[in-house]
Amino acid sequence: MIIENNDSQTSPGGGIALYDVGINTTKLKITENAIIQNNTSCNTVNAGGGIYLSKARLFISGSAKIINNKAGDDDHLTSPGGGIYCGATATDVGSVNIGYFDEGEIDPNCSLTISGNSAKGDGRGIYMKGGTLNIAGRTIQSNTAGGKGSAIYFGSSGSFNVTSRAYIYGGSSKEHDVCLASGKKITLGHIETTPGWNNAAAISLESYSDGAQVFEAAEGVTLKSEITWFGVNPETLGDGTKKDWFLRMDGKIYEKAGSKSSPSAVGDIVFEDGSAEAYSADLSLTNILKNKAKDVIVKIDGGSKIAVSKTRVTYKYWATNSANRDKVAGLVCTPGGSVGSYSFSGTTNGSNCLNVMKAFDSSYSSSKYPAFGAACNDSYYLPSIAELYWMWQNRDTVNNALQKIGTPTTNEVLWSCSQKSDLDYYAWYFDMGTCECGNEKKWLKQCNVRAFRRY
Repeated sequence: MIIENNDSQTSPGGGIALYDVGINTTKLKITENAIIQNNTSCNTVNAGGGIYLSKARLFISGSAKIINNKAGDDDHLTSPGGGIYCGATATDVGSVNIGYFDEGEIDPNCSLTISGNSAKGDGRGIYMKGGTLNIAGRTIQSNTAGGKGSAIYFGSSGSFNVTSRAYIYGGSSKEHDVCLASGKKITLGHIETTPGWNNAAAISLESYSDGAQVFEAAEGVTLKSEITWFGVNPETLGDGTKKDWFLRMDGKIYEKAGSKSSPSAVGDIVFEDGSAEAYSADLSLTNILKNKAKDVIVKIDGGSKIAVSKTRVTYKYWATNSANRDKVAGLVCTPGGSVGSYSFSGTTNGSNCLNVMKAFDSSYSSSKYPAFGAACNDSYYLPSIAELYWMWQNRDTVNNALQKIGTPTTNEVLWSCSQKSDLDYYAWYFDMGTCECGNEKKWLKQCNVRAFRRY
């Protein structure tokens, strides 16, 4: 079946208009290779370029396509619902079921497409003024609108349910969004993820507020197991600037990425905005929060919280053959005691190491001192041998927290910034696997680098 090239200037439903004068008894099933394309409706209130329905049920499955339909034109700038429009009123009892053969019957091999539709008003792909929206199959992508909800606008008093193989492609900058009207939320079932997905949908809100509920779990579903595949778009403020909001595992959005305003304990995960989240074995983070996380606290040192970066740089020399080989007196730090029970004398705080190096060698460059070049930027520094040992002391908590957001330090051999006191050419390194402090000529050994910083 192909329904194409129809033009309705005043009536809803460019391709199909489906009404039910009763109470939700009429069904329309679009399946197999059916195509609804290149249709137009310019009704400025209830458009639906491809399909309009009210008090009826729509089921789309198979490899059906709803593509390149339009709501509105240059003379009708508010027409909503480029692909599908549902609901004459907010309390309409109709439903749109994407990836379903029939009521509650999911198509497990659904490959349908809702794409290339446009709307001058809200809801490029789908506009839900009323009724229930159930999405279990993909793909909704590359629709264009003049208003809110590039993929979907949901303003219904009904429910919005997402499960199975649902995939609403957000675009490279998450511009192809699902927009929820104020107070609306999405109920998540089990999402069958696909390798390479960054998220199953990018969500925008008509009204952002701290603690607003965006997702809830369907019966029998653990929310934190499913929510990781979703993200919330920034809010556009009145002056055009963007304000980030963060989706946490309780399904709510917050102004801060972490539930703690700042880090305060070993194992705390620190985010770009300075907030933190305490490590726990059952902690889960969305993919976006993992990307926003940057450090883990390794030690509380008086008023300072010492943190290690979630990333590492592999195989760097402390210095090159062309570097100054004299003793860096300001970075001397000497381990005492034995393996697993060290004490240290000298410079144990490495946070000033870059300034010390620049004072030591007036021609300092990151290429002459590769380990420093890899670590020292944006308040980060190459840690002292003492600071690496302190991280080892809390290695279980630190590694478990790093595992949540990046790469743990298990068995790494790491350069410190520390100079050996009695051999000018030698610097200290630390073995995270054996807890051994070792030293070597600065240009002969390659070690990994972990940047530290203090809060």
